Amino acid sequence: MVQIRMRKLFFLYIAISTVAFIWFYSSCGFPECKEKEIEHLIKKYKARNKELDKKISDLSQQLQGCQKNVMSSGRTEFSHSPIIYMVTPTHTHSEQKANLVRLSHTLLHVKNIHWIVVEDSVSKTVLVSKFLQNSGVKNTHLAALTPHEIKMKYNDPTWLKPKGVLQRNAALQWIRENVKPNRDGGVVYFADDDNTYSLEIFQEMRNTKKVTVWPVGLVGGLRYEKPVVKDGKVPDVLILFTLRYFKLRK
Repeated sequence: MVQIRMRKLFFLYIAISTVAFIWFYSSCGFPECKEKEIEHLIKKYKARNKELDKKISDLSQQLQGCQKNVMSSGRTEFSHSPIIYMVTPTHTHSEQKANLVRLSHTLLHVKNIHWIVVEDSVSKTVLVSKFLQNSGVKNTHLAALTPHEIKMKYNDPTWLKPKGVLQRNAALQWIRENVKPNRDGGVVYFADDDNTYSLEIFQEMRNTKKVTVWPVGLVGGLRYEKPVVKDGKVPDVLILFTLRYFKLRK
C-alpha cells in the first residue's frame, strides 16, 4: 500500500510539474522571443518620445510667436489710439510680485499702453526686472529711492507723508525726456500696483485733453470716493479723510 501511494504521488508530482512548465511558457514565452519583444517596445517608446519632443518644440515656437504678437499689438494695430503711459510705483514687500502679476494680466488686454514701473530702491531689483521681461507688456523700468527721513512708518496715517511721489516724479521726468508731445501725444495715468482696474476705464481715459477724474470704489474707508462736479468743474471731492493736504482744489 505504501509503494502504491508513493507511486501515485510521484506521478502526481510529474503531472503537476508538466502543467506548470507548459503554463509558464505559454504565459511568458521563450526567453529569446521575450527579449525581442522588449527590444521592439523600447524602439517604439523611443520613437514616440522623439515625436513628442518635436511637438513640444513646435508648440514652444508657436508660444514665442504669440508672445511677440502680444508685445507688438499695441504698437501696430492700435497705433492710431493715444498711448497711455501708466506709472506704477512699487516697493519690496511680500505681496509685491503677486500685485504686479495681477496688474500685468489686466494690462495684457489693453492696447497701446506703456507701463512705467518705478521701484522705491537705490537700483532696479532682479525680481522686478525678470518679471517685466516676461510680462508681455511694453514697459520701462526705473528706480528712485525715498529718503529715510520721509519714509512712512508702519503706524503712520496714509496722508501724513508723501507715498510714491519721488517714484512718480522720476517717471514724469522720463516722459519729459523721451516723449515728444507734438509727435507722440498720449495720456499719463498713475496706477498703484495693489488696485484693481476695469478695462473700460482705459478706453475712457484715452480721450483726456487736460485732466480726467472719476469715482473710485472700495477705498478710503468708504464704499467709494468721487469728485463733486458742478458746471463742468470739480470744486471738491467726497472723501472720508478730510485732513488730506493734497486733495483736489478749485
